[in-house]
Amino acid sequence: MRVIALVCAVLILASAVSFAEEPLVAGVAKVNLTPPLEWKFALGGYGARMSKPAEGVHDWVWVKALVLKKANTHLALVTLDIVGLPPNIKPEVLEKLADPAWSAESVLLLPSHSHASLNMSAINSRNILNLPQIGIYDPRLKDWVVGRIVEAIRQASAELTPVAVGVGSTVVEGMNRNRRGDGVTDPELTVLRVDRVDGLPLAVLVNWTAHP
Repeated sequence: MRVIALVCAVLILASAVSFAEEPLVAGVAKVNLTPPLEWKFALGGYGARMSKPAEGVHDWVWVKALVLKKANTHLALVTLDIVGLPPNIKPEVLEKLADPAWSAESVLLLPSHSHASLNMSAINSRNILNLPQIGIYDPRLKDWVVGRIVEAIRQASAELTPVAVGVGSTVVEGMNRNRRGDGVTDPELTVLRVDRVDGLPLAVLVNWTAHP
């Protein structure tokens, strides 16, 4: 359902009749989400590690933003290499953006469910349990994530270019599996592509159901 809503939002923005005289413009940005190792942050989804900190960096983790604008209507699609996001993050992002152009409806935060990134519970301001099995809240880490998201949206908004948007989907059988063993899978692959008017690709969003 999240992907359906995302695609619909983009296509409605792209084809808005009331803004026919205005071009659809877009910008992209990528911001490093990897916290400093000296913060001793825990990886997400490994309760047996008891919040043992990450030992090094094999690959950077990123926040990536796609901002689309038509007349006074804005939409930000933000993907993050993180296992998930607690409910306190979006309101803090909007507060820090401090711009009436952005609302809860116009900013979509899309975590990839990556376990090779920081712990979701460590950025949850409602996490008062202080249990290493689920992750210990670290306000410094929370502020880091909020700040990276805000920076990505602002960077993507700074350089907007006219674009065209297209979306397509297909069914790919036999390429994913249900890790719970009940046989139910989602074989649909959805791609949303944003091209500059000269035909060069600006951004591609891919949705494929699989556990990272």
